[in-house]
Amino acid sequence: MNLLKLLALGVTASLFAAFLKQNNNAGAASAAAVFCIITLRFSVRAAEKVFSFADEMIAGCGLDKQFFIPVVKAVIIGVSVRICGDICRDCGQTGIASSLETAGTIAGIICILPLLDVVFETLKGV
Repeated sequence: MNLLKLLALGVTASLFAAFLKQNNNAGAASAAAVFCIITLRFSVRAAEKVFSFADEMIAGCGLDKQFFIPVVKAVIIGVSVRICGDICRDCGQTGIASSLETAGTIAGIICILPLLDVVFETLKGV
């Protein structure tokens, strides 16, 4: 699926969800969730190309993958939490969305702790 098809599907899903929301809020939320799953599937396929390119670049520069993996994990957590939070807000659950964002922030920080450790060890050596 290319991006133009995904954009068209997104507009269609939004219109469909807006129509459903008039009578059935749960149906609108379900339509939004289905579209999010389709988008994530498309994004994972596209991300494979990015990861492959980044892997080649890291290997070519002689860098260790340990420095790249935490960043990727933090980005994935951030994107996932944003999508889930937006779905919760669409359903009127702002409290749940806020708690998800807090948990996602903590999880992102935990992912980058190994990088912070390397930075602090490097600074100690200077």
